[in-house]
Order: sequence, then C-alpha cells, then structure tokens
Amino acid sequence: MKRDVEILTRRYAQAYVHLFRERLSFDAVQKLPAIAALLEQHRSLLIFAGLHDTKEKTLVQIVELFTLGGFDESLSYPLINLLASHNRLKILPWVAKKIYDEYLEAKGIMHFTIESAVPLHDDEREAFVAFLRKKTGKQILYSLVVNPTLIAGVKMYSNTLGFEHSIRQRLYELACKPLST
Repeated sequence: MKRDVEILTRRYAQAYVHLFRERLSFDAVQKLPAIAALLEQHRSLLIFAGLHDTKEKTLVQIVELFTLGGFDESLSYPLINLLASHNRLKILPWVAKKIYDEYLEAKGIMHFTIESAVPLHDDEREAFVAFLRKKTGKQILYSLVVNPTLIAGVKMYSNTLGFEHSIRQRLYELACKPLST
C-alpha cells in the first residue's frame, strides 16, 4: 500500500474509533478483518458504488454486508457514506482493517500471529502468550499457524512487532554475518 493511502486509512480509522469507540462491541470489531477480506475479494462492489446510476443500491448492499458482520447500520453507514462522498470507497477494506487495529490499541489489546514448525502444546502456547504480554504490557489475542518452513522454533508477529526464534532465523543471521579475519 502506498504511504499516502496508508496515512489516509489510518486517519479515517482513528477518527471513526474516536467517535464510535463506546458504541462498538468487541465481537463486531473482531469480524472486521473478515469483512475487509470479503470486500477485497469483491472489489467490483466498491467500483459499482462509484457509478451514479447504481450508487445508492450498492451502498445499501455494502451496509448490509457490515450489518451481517455484526455491525449496527448506524455504525457502518456513516463511514461508508463518508468514504463514498469523498470518492474513497475503494479504500474501505483497508480502513476496516485499520479500525480493527485502532480499536484494539484503544482497548490495550494486541493481536499476534504465532507461527510454529509443529502444533504447540497448551503450556508452550501459554508461555509464548505470557512472553508477549510481558514484552508489550497489553492483553494478547492470537492466531496459531503451523509453518514447517521454520524448521524448528517459533515466529510471533503483529502489525508493528515481531519476534522470531528458529533455526531458519539463526541460519539467516549466520549467512548475513561478515566473516572475521
């Protein structure tokens, strides 16, 4: 994503969360990444919204999509209408993702993806979550992913932080290290 679009999406998301934070439910906000992914898959819906003859019908369909995702119409319509009026509806999927991030930040929560070479046992998973909690000082949400390319170890990352302890990472460090003479 271009830097100016990233800044723009963050500003829309920050303003939205500032205005609606008290009315947003955690359950609804958790569905935003899935809604954003669905919108990205069906970008034509956002393109049709820009056409004058289909604009209102398409905007209603987009609002309905958010409503099915757990959003009250009174929460989704202002955002969708604002973006449409500024001819920026095409950035709606990214704004939805940023709203998710901004909401979590406002609530003191971070979402991490935890990748491991093999499925984690409960005690291992809890140890990694405790590590992340200690490092960030925040409540941790996480998704688990098995990634055999790690060879062994774990990789944990969010939108802003990343930690990796794996054979793959160690080999990379060794390969990039200059030879001593």
